[in-house]
Amino acid sequence: MSKIIRKPKLFIKIGNTKEFEISDKVSGAHFLTLKVGAPQSLTNYRTQVGIDGSQQLGDFTFGPLPISADFYLEATDHYDYRLACGGLYDAIFSRGLIRIRDDLEPGKCALVYAKPFEQTKLNYAESTFTVEFEAPSGFRQSVVRSDDDPVNLRDDVQWGQSFPLDGEPPKYRFKSNAFSVYNPSSVAIEPLEKLHDLNVLLKVAGQPVLRNITNGSKVTITKQLNSSQTLLLQGPKAFVDSVPIGSKCTGDVWLSKGINEFEVTGCTLINSIIFSFPFLYH
Repeated sequence: MSKIIRKPKLFIKIGNTKEFEISDKVSGAHFLTLKVGAPQSLTNYRTQVGIDGSQQLGDFTFGPLPISADFYLEATDHYDYRLACGGLYDAIFSRGLIRIRDDLEPGKCALVYAKPFEQTKLNYAESTFTVEFEAPSGFRQSVVRSDDDPVNLRDDVQWGQSFPLDGEPPKYRFKSNAFSVYNPSSVAIEPLEKLHDLNVLLKVAGQPVLRNITNGSKVTITKQLNSSQTLLLQGPKAFVDSVPIGSKCTGDVWLSKGINEFEVTGCTLINSIIFSFPFLYH
């Protein structure tokens, strides 16, 4: 019985364009492996004379995450090789972040910039090289967002994402004044302190107070809302139908790792509450 040899795949998405596999875009480009570096811990120590050791100032944070991809490039002649190199540069260099993921962990992606690299020529039409990427956020993230279709949440996550793969996926859309939000990420989701991506959308009547009972974070809205309006919370900022409401919003909510118990008060009607965020992973 012959052994099936797996051909590694690297998927790239640039902006709002359709995702592509690198070998489909660049003829002769063979992706070999993706290497994800360790979290880049950043410290800010203070040392005092006469005191042993040092003290960390502020929270422990993470710097840009290094990721590298190994390639083998083959062509038929000098001209074909030049064309392949040009196609490769077009595929991985962009003025904005590009999204990359491989077929070993298809449920996780990284938003990255490509760094300059050198090729090792094997002959006139073949080379090997490693492309180094950098994810400024410091994390990889889920391909899906929490508020995506439940079918996507079930089909587009994998082992290693701390997500229940049996039964119904956790819910992120609610119509009651008490509910729980599951954060499967490696870290807490903190839109104010760490600038993490977290949108909370509410269609309610009243002056809502949204409280995370698990960690004590809270948002208070003193503007009277009707249920046809959409309130968007982004950290300490709030918008009603895209218009900022400034000081009529105080506080912010964030998500601890795992299950977060929430309550909403001050409302006479709750049409919908949606938590939308990508899951973050080391």
